[in-house]
Amino acid sequence: MHWDYLHPLLTGDASIFEPVYTGMVWECPNVLTFGEQCVLLFSVQDTGEVLLYPLYACGTFRDEQFSPHTQGMLVHGGYFYAPQVLRDDQDRSLIWGWLMEGRSTSLSKEAGWAGVMSLPVMAAPLSGGRLSLEPVPELATLRGHHWHDDGIELEEGMTFSHDDIRDDCLEMLVAFEPSDNSVFGVKVRCSPDGQEQTRLVYESASQRVSIEREQSSLNPEVDHEHCTVVVDTDPGEVLTLHIFLDRSVVEVFVNGRCYLASRIYPERRDSLGIELFARKGSVRIRSLDIWRLASIWNL
Repeated sequence: MHWDYLHPLLTGDASIFEPVYTGMVWECPNVLTFGEQCVLLFSVQDTGEVLLYPLYACGTFRDEQFSPHTQGMLVHGGYFYAPQVLRDDQDRSLIWGWLMEGRSTSLSKEAGWAGVMSLPVMAAPLSGGRLSLEPVPELATLRGHHWHDDGIELEEGMTFSHDDIRDDCLEMLVAFEPSDNSVFGVKVRCSPDGQEQTRLVYESASQRVSIEREQSSLNPEVDHEHCTVVVDTDPGEVLTLHIFLDRSVVEVFVNGRCYLASRIYPERRDSLGIELFARKGSVRIRSLDIWRLASIWNL
């Protein structure tokens, strides 16, 4: 095979920070095609080899030229990096990424390992040059014991939980009907007294989804910063959070339009509870499904 250099496929400007900072170094390029639409994925480093995040650029590729129309962050949260893509025998574009650690090097050495792979995710085009990211349906083969509830009404300050659900490997599918100016969400990896907890929060007025981690661990050597992203929703649209909890990994898919991945490291062995809550205003939970997840090694 012979290669001839033609020209750069895409160039960046490190002085521009909107809509997203494109960094100083790009690596791990992948190309997806959906008919006439071409999507370039690449991971971004800052100065000093600081790994930031993967970006995507959607556009067209004609006459050996890539013309980007839109650009954005592929996965939010600050831990997903260096995605790789394949097209399977069902013509699906599947993505995996490396989930970096959110703890000190000494803690990783003490644990004896560092870094995990993300869930396999399907990518598909959305209107406006955006990407849809959804977990592959084959993950349903991991589902074990199932709990279901629907029609739950929560007023400000109220909570809902199952006392018999205490686990660190769960899949949750929650459909919320928000009221105006409401704030609500789901707590995971909660200790019985609430000393440790990680909150997945939605604010209807600003359409912001956050992973709040300031109480996620008693250990000061792990990350505690929040992650927040705006998810554009239509008036009256149901908010669906598809949550995968796998010990130190939290992956959240929001309405098929946004994917967040984070790391948490609770210290207490009893930090296994979950709870739904209304912090402000009211919310109706149209449906709640929770499954205990089996290990992939036992299938």
